[in-house]
Amino acid sequence: GTRAGPGMASLKDLLRRYEGGSAGARGARGASAEAPPSRSSAAWDALEPHLPRIRSEVLPAAAPAGEGPPTLAVLMLVISGVPHEELWRAWAEHDPATLRVVFFIHAKFPEQVTSPWAAARLVPFTLRPRWGSVEITMAMHRLVVHALEQPGEPPSAFAFASETCVPVAGPAPAAAAIGAGLSWMCTASSATNGYAAQKQFEPLRRHLPREAVLKADQWVLLSRRHARGVAGLVREADAVLAGARRGGGGRGGA
Repeated sequence: GTRAGPGMASLKDLLRRYEGGSAGARGARGASAEAPPSRSSAAWDALEPHLPRIRSEVLPAAAPAGEGPPTLAVLMLVISGVPHEELWRAWAEHDPATLRVVFFIHAKFPEQVTSPWAAARLVPFTLRPRWGSVEITMAMHRLVVHALEQPGEPPSAFAFASETCVPVAGPAPAAAAIGAGLSWMCTASSATNGYAAQKQFEPLRRHLPREAVLKADQWVLLSRRHARGVAGLVREADAVLAGARRGGGGRGGA
């Protein structure tokens, strides 16, 4: 089995090291983002052998489309409200026979939400993320899990939106895009400025191999299949790391 030392952490704890690395990078002015990556993270060493199995297990087969129009879950991360609420509501209600739209809203300060419409769509948790903090990613993951756990057929697709986003395509092209069953993500594998190098790429490269570090914008579309894969990935990774902490190598051994 894979055995790890007392520093073993869950996947969320591994991600949290990003912030510790960011703080340490403040004094490293001019440090190169091309420094060799460190592979000394006990959590990564325990997790890496299980990744092929996890990928094969958590990514379900593509399911046939259900009856009726597709459903889009809009997963919003806001501070204390939805500034363009009227626009979102009008868009969602414009053509429900073509596209059904449901909203799940994570607010940094849910107690400050005054709109009855937004309050009715708040998720029952908040991570109170700071700008650029890893809690934003963690909140995005929990939004996906929460949306998948709702009664009835899961949404056809999941779109992340920040509070200042507005819809720019009508229901018909949105439904057609969802019907393709694809996920969208814009990623970069290298830093474009000093801030990104010191605060984003380099802290992660201390704990992860270079090829595993990518930067993506928050505005992501996940198909139902990939949303289930994302939810399962974190669940299975945490199970492996918990098993490694116990000294048993996690699920499936290593």
